[in-house]
Amino acid sequence: MPRARYCIGSTLLCCLLLILACGPVFAAPDPGAERDLWNIWKQQNAGTNAHAEIIAACQAFEKTYPNGELVPVLQTLAAWHQLQLGQVAEARSVFAKCLEPRGGGISRAATEISRAWTTRLDILDLKKPLEFYYRREIEYPPSLAKLAGYKHLPAEMKPTLIDRWKLPFDYRLAGLRTMKLLRGQGYIIKSQKLGDYSDLSTALSLPYGEAIQIEFGRVRRQQSGGELIEVRSASTADKSLAGKRLRPATLNEGSKFGDVTLAYIGSNIVVVGDVNHWKIYPKPR
Repeated sequence: MPRARYCIGSTLLCCLLLILACGPVFAAPDPGAERDLWNIWKQQNAGTNAHAEIIAACQAFEKTYPNGELVPVLQTLAAWHQLQLGQVAEARSVFAKCLEPRGGGISRAATEISRAWTTRLDILDLKKPLEFYYRREIEYPPSLAKLAGYKHLPAEMKPTLIDRWKLPFDYRLAGLRTMKLLRGQGYIIKSQKLGDYSDLSTALSLPYGEAIQIEFGRVRRQQSGGELIEVRSASTADKSLAGKRLRPATLNEGSKFGDVTLAYIGSNIVVVGDVNHWKIYPKPR
């Protein structure tokens, strides 16, 4: 009996050492899911005004592949179209599911997109307490901290002071400082991360995915089973990269270049995402 226990223990130890030596196991991409995603992406590029149709297609994808790796792409794409239709509560509910990454390139990219759009909705929500303060004081508060501590502010209007990256909002009064009567008669509020694209309507006016322009090179397979892809050039909406050309780099799934995440390298497609949108490319051969 002791000898049998020794043999079983040795077998388990050998299996563990084999797993550690081989590295992580990569799940094979689902060709059916990739095909269906590509078809929805073609529909997206054909005309983003077909909001209801694309929402329906995204929701059908989620029902077909309920636990699929690509589901967050379709969830957040559908939420963008819901915002275009004014379905704010529905979109917010979808983005809320993706606010924290769960591992993997798709999840990390979906988190960035969800944080961006939820931050814009938070800024929109700030207008209500700011207008409440203005109606009572005939001027806007000098800071959001002053607004948060305003004794007349109803509890349900308590303002959010940070964005979804936990950075303080950039809030300041706007108006003519030289004219005393016009001081505090306007304000500017931005997310440090989103800058000029902090406003919801401004961000919704951006053509979907147009700011992401990438030239891919060769794909190389790693011994671990994953793949590397060469990025020869890229341009993004990241203002910190304005006028700069990104150096060519060979990246694995989940890596970032600028503000773009290389979210997914599949059998036939490559999925990337910045803080606003997704973009899907045919996989280079």
